[in-house]
Amino acid sequence: MKHYVSAEVKCPFYTHEDACELHCMGFSDSVRVHVCFGSKKRKEEHKDKYCHDIKRYAECPLYKSAAEGE
Repeated sequence: MKHYVSAEVKCPFYTHEDACELHCMGFSDSVRVHVCFGSKKRKEEHKDKYCHDIKRYAECPLYKSAAEGE
């Protein structure tokens, strides 16, 4: 599957994505989080709610998990 990086994402833990998945840094340097959404629409909804918003990405459950591990 082809991976790509969105220039619109503000979250510092985002690394890349594909059609229905987000890939983010995890709770330690050796861990990466791979999140599978049920559809591209659900992934985009998550990105719109958290990843694209400089004021809201810290509310994302994935961000919280990674930030707590730092």
